[in-house]
Amino acid sequence: MEKHESFVVLSDFDGTITQKDTLDIVVDRCITADCRHEIEKRILDGKITYREGMDEMFRGVNLPISEALSLIQSETRLDSHFRKFSR
Repeated sequence: MEKHESFVVLSDFDGTITQKDTLDIVVDRCITADCRHEIEKRILDGKITYREGMDEMFRGVNLPISEALSLIQSETRLDSHFRKFSR
C-alpha cells in the first residue's frame, strides 16, 4: 500500500488568499484609502496604538452590513497564485 503524506495550511482569508484585504475595501469606501494610510502611518510611527488606529477606522465605517457584504463580494478576487498552490 502506498503511503501519502498530508499537510494542513492555516491562513487568514483576506489579503492572503485574496488580492485585497476585505477590511481595506470597506474602510476605503467609507473614509478613503488616503485616510486609512494616514492612520496606518501613525500606528507604525508609534503615535497611536494599533487598537486606537483600528478603532478610528471602524468608527468611520457607516455602511449597512448588506451593502458592505455586497461591496466585498464585488471587489474580492482569489489570488491566482493561491489557486496553483491549493491544487
